[in-house]
Parts: sequence; structure tokens; C-alpha cells
Amino acid sequence: MDCRRKWGETIRGFVTFECVVVISPRARSRTTPVMSVRHVRPAAPREPHRLPRAPAGAELATAPLGDQRGPALGVRRVALSHAMQARATALGVRTVHHAVREIKQGPDLVEVDGQRARYLVAADGLRSPIRRRLGLERPPTLPPRFGLRRHYRVAPWTSFVEVHFGEDAEAYVTPVSDREVGVAFLQRSAATFEATMRGFPLLRERLGSAVEVSTVRGAGPFEQRVLRRALRRTLLVGDAAGYLDPLTGEGVSLALATARAAVACVVDGRPDTYDERYREATARYYRLTRALLFVTGRCGLHRPFLRLSRRLPRVFDAALEYLDGG
Repeated sequence: MDCRRKWGETIRGFVTFECVVVISPRARSRTTPVMSVRHVRPAAPREPHRLPRAPAGAELATAPLGDQRGPALGVRRVALSHAMQARATALGVRTVHHAVREIKQGPDLVEVDGQRARYLVAADGLRSPIRRRLGLERPPTLPPRFGLRRHYRVAPWTSFVEVHFGEDAEAYVTPVSDREVGVAFLQRSAATFEATMRGFPLLRERLGSAVEVSTVRGAGPFEQRVLRRALRRTLLVGDAAGYLDPLTGEGVSLALATARAAVACVVDGRPDTYDERYREATARYYRLTRALLFVTGRCGLHRPFLRLSRRLPRVFDAALEYLDGG
């Protein structure tokens, strides 16, 4: 099902589920001559402060934007994309805007619409046309999940990432700057942003009369399964290589990790090892995401899960550290 058709005017013309990217302290330390956090110019980190007390019974979890290594940084996805494009241009990378029509693969090269190269790296997104053209798609196994996001002009009420649990959705609130927060919903229905917001009274109260500073954008269904991630001299990278759900917020991290794996295969001349390297790079994500989907899909587990995270905060922090490669 294509959510663009089902949701009609609500998200017509969207390009991506553009939300807030959190750059963790560990990611900030992973600098290279090609791209580092200094090229991004994210919002300045804010000092943590106490979260306003939530009403009794509120299904709410928080996670710090940072750890003992220092603060994390929040940046809107569109700003990160522009920074990466600018950096590529500065390094002399030639960009050609062209829709792929024909792919021919030989023993030593691949030809795309007449252009020849040793390899083709397909990083063309969640609904990868190249993946579909090569016949690498498999049917999903999970109920569909959709995402919606919007930004508000309001001073963040906390320096934490908030996760609000609802009956059929979760709401993720991330500080973007001293004057803006991002709100993203992950849900099992194709309800509008406004309809989903009505199910989160605490979040509505905290937003108050905040002004909307972006239009609603969305994406989904998220689960993408593939037969394989390398076919002769074509390698699928990022969302194109398969995806489960964005609830752990790792889309950019997975894209970079799978890109590193693909580059290693190209350098070694061993595209046949890419599937194995992909599994090694993404094993943490798939294990923890499946576990969290099990919890979020069962309302009866929400409160026990939240109580456990509050009583054993180190366990909750360890899960975040696990996702971050710790």
C-alpha cells in the first residue's frame, strides 16, 4: 500500500520522512577527512535540566541527549542533507540528476543507461526502484507502520528525547534548537497528524499554542525485505538494502554503516561478501528493534516497560549504548 495515495493531500509530494537527526557523542568522535560533525553546524547543545513531572499514569519515557562523553547534537535532516551535499561538492564529486531506466551487468562491469562502471551502489531509498527492477524484493511479514512529522516553534521543555506511548502510536519529541522541537509519530494506522495528536493529551499540553513551522510529512509502510543485498556487481545500501522500523532512530547510522561495508567489498573486489558484512553491521539494530516492536505493539506491556526503565535507568541507558555501538 502506498501511503501517499491513502493519505491524499496530507502528505502529497513528500520526498522523505524528514525529521530530527541526533548525532550521538560516539558518532561525533567518528571523524574522517571526508565528513565530520564540523561540516554539519548543528544546534548548540543545551545543558540538561529536570523534566517537568508528568501526570500520574502518563505513558512517557525519556532518554538523555548525550552521555559521559559529552552532549549529543540535534540537527534537522534537511540541514544534514544540505551539509553532506555541500561537502561532496567541495570534494569534487560530480552529481548527475537522472532516473535510472536500464541496468546491464557483466562479469567485470555494470552499465546504467549507457554509463559504465565497475560497480553500482544503489542507495535510492526505502522504495528503491533499482531493488524492484532487479527483482530483489520480498513481501513484508509485519503489520504496516507509518510515520508523520512536524516541527513547532517553542522553547524545548527538556533537553531529553521524549517518547510518549499511545494506544496505536508512539510520539517522539526531540529538541532541535532553543526555539524549536520536532514531533514525530510512528503509528499502525493511516490517521492524519491532527487525529493522532488527539491521543496524546500530555504532549498537546506541553506544546500549548506553539506555532507550526513545517508542513506534515510522512513515510511508510516501513518494513522492507529483500532476497539479497548484492546481485553480481550491484550493492544495495541504506534503506534500499532492507528496513524494519525507525523507532530506534538509526536511519542515518545504518546508511553510513552499510556504506562502509559496501566500500570495503568494492576495495577488496569481493561483492559476494556484502550480505555477510551487511548482517554484521546491522545485527544490533535488527535484534533490538524487533524486541521494541514486540513491546510497542502490545498496550499491556507499555506500563511495565516504562516502570522497568524508571526503576533500572542503567538498563535503559545500556540499551541506547548498545544501539550506538557500545
